[in-house]
Amino acid sequence: MEININQKKQQAIKALKNGKLIEAKNLFQDILITNPTDFEVHNALGSALFSLRNFTEAVPSYKKAIELKPNFTRAHQNLGLSLQQLGELKEAEVSYKKALELKPDLPDIHNNLGAILKLKGRLYEALASYKKAIKFKPDFFHAHFNLANTLQAIGRSDEAIVSFKKAIELKPDFFEAFINLGNLFLEQKELDKAAINYNKVLELSPNNPAALVNIAQVFFDKGQYEDALKFFDSCKTVRGIYGALYSLYALNRIEDIYKRIDERSELDDKNLQVAAFSSFITYKEKKATSHKFCNNPLDFIAISNLKSHFNKPNLFINELIEELKDIDLYWQPPTRSTIRGSQSIGNLFSYPLKKINELKLIIENEIDSYYLKFKDETCSFIKKWPSKTSLKSWHVILKQQGHQVPHLHKDAWLSGVIYLKVVPTLDKNEGAIELTLNGQYYSDVSSPKKIHNPKVGDIILFPSSIYHRTIPFTTNADRFIVSFDLRPNSFAD
Repeated sequence: MEININQKKQQAIKALKNGKLIEAKNLFQDILITNPTDFEVHNALGSALFSLRNFTEAVPSYKKAIELKPNFTRAHQNLGLSLQQLGELKEAEVSYKKALELKPDLPDIHNNLGAILKLKGRLYEALASYKKAIKFKPDFFHAHFNLANTLQAIGRSDEAIVSFKKAIELKPDFFEAFINLGNLFLEQKELDKAAINYNKVLELSPNNPAALVNIAQVFFDKGQYEDALKFFDSCKTVRGIYGALYSLYALNRIEDIYKRIDERSELDDKNLQVAAFSSFITYKEKKATSHKFCNNPLDFIAISNLKSHFNKPNLFINELIEELKDIDLYWQPPTRSTIRGSQSIGNLFSYPLKKINELKLIIENEIDSYYLKFKDETCSFIKKWPSKTSLKSWHVILKQQGHQVPHLHKDAWLSGVIYLKVVPTLDKNEGAIELTLNGQYYSDVSSPKKIHNPKVGDIILFPSSIYHRTIPFTTNADRFIVSFDLRPNSFAD
């Protein structure tokens, strides 16, 4: 006797609940052959496909369910989840907002919407979403955690500490919250408080690499270099390898530095933090290491100007500045290098704006010219130039006494800056960019550096392994730049 539709539907739902996903998918598809207008089955098929991580196939199933029943809340939220997994954030945001319009008390959807808004740099909107998630579900520890991270990103550290602690209170084994709380204290130079949180992580997860490398940094910042070296060596990550090198430098164990770089020269070829340190120690000791990335990075700086792309570059610059005014800026984001200034979060090139798209084309042409200029060089920086890349860009406005602390872009390959507004140098290099072999945790007064006093429209490109900073300026004016990175697709975002 043939199974009727209701029985088959119950069988499919049971299979889905029991994790028999292929069976559930096949049953739902069979039902739709004879009942193509069953919106619940379309949604259920989407859920089976989602659980199979077939997000692309799940999307049309959810859309069909919505087409058949436009106010189907669950299908809207499921569609948002699939689109978010596919990185289609704009469309996911629309789906989540529709679900919340139909049913405002969905804490998970408020939390997911907050994550999208944070990724897009709309941090204050993200805060509102996380607070709504907590309103509807006060014990939602992950929403408290996300709220804390967002509060930290906009510089409200005291509130972030409260939210991290609330997340930990709700989930005492939430080691990610302990790590991030420790990181916040480390940024504030409250080293003992940072260590307490990292040690708690190690109680919960003894070999946690983030806790190991950060507690190593606590020891380094305290001047306890042997302990720092021990913990850096124990975490077996690229950050640990780099930390061990500058700990050895602090201990004046120069031979051990060369030995370590030599033993891992091939493995660490694309570790830009090790590349930067290798350049420094090569100059300091007058002896090359076996690291191949770019031991003379200051020789790979290139400078051009927007004048080579426009007859009237100032017109383009003014129009670009007008477009950039519509993009959110955040004052002194704590995880960035900007001091007394504002910086955009996310990628400028994700905005479908005319002048920003023109700027992207200019940068792509500049990068092509840069590569052609240096294509005969033998270092890995040129010889292993990545074939698959993406561009990430952001803009920074510095105010009086503004600057950027020394930093490098460890997840990039080539970095650059375009100057839209500059400030007077006052014969003291104010507002200039300084590129140097000295690093955040090691330096020597004799190390070479290059200082460029920019003109409006200047474009400067350099290997991402170079530490660089902005020299503070005293003029009551704005310094306006667009920065960008060429990133290998294999590197983390």
